Amino acid sequence: MARSSNAGAADLLDSRLEDGTPLHRRIVELGLAWDPGDQVGFVVGATDAAAVASVRAAAPHAPLLVPGAGAQGGALEDAVVAGLDGERRGLLINVSRGIAAAAEGPGRAAADLRSRIEAARGAVSLA
Repeated sequence: MARSSNAGAADLLDSRLEDGTPLHRRIVELGLAWDPGDQVGFVVGATDAAAVASVRAAAPHAPLLVPGAGAQGGALEDAVVAGLDGERRGLLINVSRGIAAAAEGPGRAAADLRSRIEAARGAVSLA
């Protein structure tokens, strides 16, 4: 867990260490150092696209689990653009309530979210 999607995440995970580094960024650095096999991934909430970008910059190849789009207020497209790796991949977007409780039904809601994700991916050029 690098940066959670809940409203109080900034209180702890955005606090600055003595050298000015945000705590969530230090968590990523430690996770990468403890995993020499490139198997570690990180959770970073869609509610803060800047944090998503910060984690991606620190871990350019790690998979990111990104909750918080939809009901928690995260901007899906901003999180996708901020978190894609150099191959326009590397994200697992988690949207639960926005699918399960959708008025148009879960199948239609999931299809719409997929279309939005693909459109955001398409707007990002390959590195």
